[in-house]
Amino acid sequence: MTTEQQQIALFGVLLLVWAGAIGWTMLSTDEPRRVPLANVSGIARGTSLAAGSGNTILRVHLAQLKQSHAQRAAASPSSKNIFELQRSDQILVEPPPPPSPPEDGPPDIVEPSAEDLQAESAWAELGQFRYLGYLELGEQGRERDEVALLARQDMLHTVRRGEIIGVGILVAAITPDTVILRHTASQIEQQLTLSDEGP
Repeated sequence: MTTEQQQIALFGVLLLVWAGAIGWTMLSTDEPRRVPLANVSGIARGTSLAAGSGNTILRVHLAQLKQSHAQRAAASPSSKNIFELQRSDQILVEPPPPPSPPEDGPPDIVEPSAEDLQAESAWAELGQFRYLGYLELGEQGRERDEVALLARQDMLHTVRRGEIIGVGILVAAITPDTVILRHTASQIEQQLTLSDEGP
């Protein structure tokens, strides 16, 4: 007999032993006993919340939910369970807490004046601009023209001192580091510093 035939024979014997062990285990063991579950906690078997010698009521203390921990401890140190079970012959209904007294009313709202609204609008318009760059134009020896590159949302503006941008925004001054814009209607000025960001 060759080694290959010996290995096949050994494998066959092991399969038979394994099948016999499984068969013997299945035949020799009994079916497990079925036992009903026993009540280990909660309400005793045979009683319900609605039936029994007295009515069992699940009561939620809503007022205790609103109180702080210290107030609950001071008011009722023995009962801190808001879901406590109580047995009674009558149904207990806890009335809702009384409504809180109204305050003196909403605080008086002061209407902003026309000047305040105009100033707010001017600040909003001036706040949309960014100072992106500075140029000096002109020949050497002659008076040079200072030009600023401003960005407003998606638009780029090349402006000189004294020009008006859009509706009522005057370029009051230009330096290499700052630009001063003035809202002509409200005379509010905003100083823009040179931005590190690109357009």
